[in-house]
Amino acid sequence: MRIGRLLIEIELPRLDVSMRMPRVHIDVREAQADIGLKPIGKIARELAARGHRAAWQAISQIAREGDQLARIEEGENPIADQARRRGLRDLQINIDVAPKHPVLVEVEPGEAAVQVTPGQVRVRASVLLASGQYIDIEA
Repeated sequence: MRIGRLLIEIELPRLDVSMRMPRVHIDVREAQADIGLKPIGKIARELAARGHRAAWQAISQIAREGDQLARIEEGENPIADQARRRGLRDLQINIDVAPKHPVLVEVEPGEAAVQVTPGQVRVRASVLLASGQYIDIEA
């Protein structure tokens, strides 16, 4: 037996991979605002409101003290009272945990799509037998 002709065809396997990467969205705005890291516009509005309140409180206090000084002839000592009140202010200490709002984290998971196309091997052979006949073989 002798092989007269041998033909081998190979189709390689194919692997296709497509990916969508995961996405992470992090929102730190509220947590930063809790510790004083705010956008400049918000800081300006808060400071303006605080300034307005302080101005109105100062005007009110000055008017009250003026009224007390106007009644000095009633026998009170408004100058000493005002000095005492302004000199002895309560000191307040606040201890707080910051930030109060957590950092918001959103995760969109990624995806991987895999497609496999298997390969193939085809073999064709012609075999010469001792009787002189050829046999064609395909696999």
